Amino acid sequence: MKKIYILLFLLGSFGIKAHELIVANPYSAQFKKAYALYPSIPKGLLESVAFTQSRFTHLDSQEQSCIGLPKAYGVMGLIADGKNYFRNNLTKISQLSGFSESEIKNNPETNIIAYAAAFNALQQQNNLFNKSIGDYQSIFTELSELPVSNDLINNFALNSHLYQIYWFLNNGEFQDAYSFPDYHLNLKTIFGSNYEILSSSSVKLSKTNISNNEGQNYKLNNILSPDYPPALWTPAPSCNYNGRGGTAITAVTIHDVEGSYAGCISWFQNCASSVSAHYVVRSSDGQITQMVLEINRAWHVGSENSYCVGIEHEGYNNTPIWYTLPMYTASAALVKDICVDNGINPLRTYYGPGCSGGYTSCLQGSCVKVKGHQMFPNQTHTDPGPYWNWDKYYKLINNTYSLITYTAVTGNFYDSGGAGGNYTDDERKVYLFTSPGATNITLNFTAFSTESGYDYLFIRNGGNINSPLIGKYSGTVSPGTITSTNDSLLVEFRSDCGIVSSGWAANYTINGIVAASLDIISSVQNNSLVVFPNPFTNQINISFNLENSGDVNISLLDVLGREILNTKSKENPGTIIKTISAPQLANGVYWIKLDTGKNILYKKLLKE
Repeated sequence: MKKIYILLFLLGSFGIKAHELIVANPYSAQFKKAYALYPSIPKGLLESVAFTQSRFTHLDSQEQSCIGLPKAYGVMGLIADGKNYFRNNLTKISQLSGFSESEIKNNPETNIIAYAAAFNALQQQNNLFNKSIGDYQSIFTELSELPVSNDLINNFALNSHLYQIYWFLNNGEFQDAYSFPDYHLNLKTIFGSNYEILSSSSVKLSKTNISNNEGQNYKLNNILSPDYPPALWTPAPSCNYNGRGGTAITAVTIHDVEGSYAGCISWFQNCASSVSAHYVVRSSDGQITQMVLEINRAWHVGSENSYCVGIEHEGYNNTPIWYTLPMYTASAALVKDICVDNGINPLRTYYGPGCSGGYTSCLQGSCVKVKGHQMFPNQTHTDPGPYWNWDKYYKLINNTYSLITYTAVTGNFYDSGGAGGNYTDDERKVYLFTSPGATNITLNFTAFSTESGYDYLFIRNGGNINSPLIGKYSGTVSPGTITSTNDSLLVEFRSDCGIVSSGWAANYTINGIVAASLDIISSVQNNSLVVFPNPFTNQINISFNLENSGDVNISLLDVLGREILNTKSKENPGTIIKTISAPQLANGVYWIKLDTGKNILYKKLLKE
């Protein structure tokens, strides 16, 4: 939405909890060896780079980035061919360490130890021993692949890289998980006023200044995203995008970078790359940077660029740890905004399983408007790959819905077309069968027909959209009889924009506590219990005959059999008349339950 507002999320409150990012480090022995060889390097520094660049994965066979980002190698994520834009830090580390480039690329241990040797060499050159950890920014910078430039965008990208390294080092959960000490870092001291931008999702700014609510200024002149105010605005040069030629925006393309957030931002400044996307999303906290206006045609999905908005997500498609909840949440909010602004129905988001391969095996038709790069026609890339959680993403984008609730003891259940009609296109209907205290819910389908492979019925064991899935049904194979194991059963139906069908017919029963209501129905004709007036307004008179002295328990129940009021008394034989006051009850159906110790009688009431 085209509006200006301020939304400041610090990493500690908006970002993912560190323990959710912790991944096994299969090279802990190699890191220990590197520290033993070069004891001047503080423990944790090598892991901070490996985590930021690869999430402790030896990069050697990952797919070529769909944006042409230079390929990274090894646990430390080093660049051999920066394509005349990134620095070839693998070559730099080879020169400083004495290991060959081939050894560094192909052997994980050599990759780690070579980086440590290069780090130690720069410590010696700069006499950086026994210094504060914050003083090592210059070495991290020199060993990075990112361009060192006074250009605002590249400066911001490099600082984003450094911020990720120090954020890792400063987190206690990472310290425990990867066995390095707490250096008691103050990131605000290390990054100064830059900290407020580097750690937040949005800032207050003008064309000439960036500031926070306390009036602190940032030295870079980043401009708030014109299309999506929570994002930062770091525009790509005009050499990497063009106009849409009047073509309307009708789809959103989901990518992964096959690299880092900072690297992607920087790479889009490179005219030789001939690529761009409209937005880039950071893994650790969901920070978003916009790089191309939505009205322009970014270059990210080949022949389909003219009608698409492209979103790049930090990480690698073969390493699911990059796909964090903050990333999904921030990206989904962005997609919702794009859909609203461009008249795209967000229900047309792909929600099937993650896909391996390119468009020949992952292609989705024109009904699906929010989908992966690999799902568009005529593509050669496979991002975001098999680990992108499309169902989670769909529900984050479509996080509001109307709920139709069934609470009667038994009844019929039809699709939106009723007993004889068809459901409609672009439906998302959610139905809840529930009663507090019920033992289970039974749903029995007597007819079922949906468009096979496109329109789906989801049945869940519980009362919300994320309850355990019992089954997902499409086509003409009936779900049959479904029984929950608790007091709720949730049914969700999704249809696409194509063919409709006759849907379903089913009957249901809510079992357990509400079975008392079935007993009530069978006891309605019992004339030994008289209730008047009926309908009632504020009070109910109850008359009955009691054969023997004893305790009498009179309860007022709602339509589900739940007790609302109760009165107990000891009575003698004869005709008994009791009065219950209930002025605050809503209009509707109620029941009187009379328990004499010998008999239990019920009578139906109507409140008007």
